[in-house]
Order: sequence, then C-alpha cells, then structure tokens
Amino acid sequence: MRLSFLLLFLFSTSGFVHAQKADWKSFIPQLQEQCKLQESDFENVIVTSHHKSPKSGMEVIWLRQTVNGLEIHGADVQLVLDKNQKLT
Repeated sequence: MRLSFLLLFLFSTSGFVHAQKADWKSFIPQLQEQCKLQESDFENVIVTSHHKSPKSGMEVIWLRQTVNGLEIHGADVQLVLDKNQKLT
C-alpha cells in the first residue's frame, strides 16, 4: 500500500518537476558565483516544491540533491525570487 501511494505521488508530481526545471536552471551562473559551486553540483537536482505569492509576486523554489535517483534529505536549497525574477 505504501509503495502504491509513493508511486502515485511520484507520477502525479513528475510533470510539475519537469515544468520547473528550465526556470531554476537559468540561475545556475549566479549561484555558482555567489555560493562558489561547480556546474556539476547541479546535475542531480530535482524541484521538490514551488510557490508563487499572488500578492507580492515573490517566488520560492525548493531544490534537493539526488544520488542514483534517491533524494538526499537535508541536501536542500531554497531559491527566493523577487517579483522581477531576481534572486534575493
């Protein structure tokens, strides 16, 4: 039963994750400069959540590192964008 629920959850969110990938990847150069990261640090990253405030226009994207397709809990990054799509 738990496996069925997990598979249902993964398949229901996979479209959302793929839709968000292009958006956050445009910030890689800025993240590399600010956080001293390599491009390879972003190879196995998935979007775990995304929220845009209708009031302020601010957007929050949560990313998580994976290894061999398994999520590493605690290896999360939160991107906060202002209404002009600039990293804050």
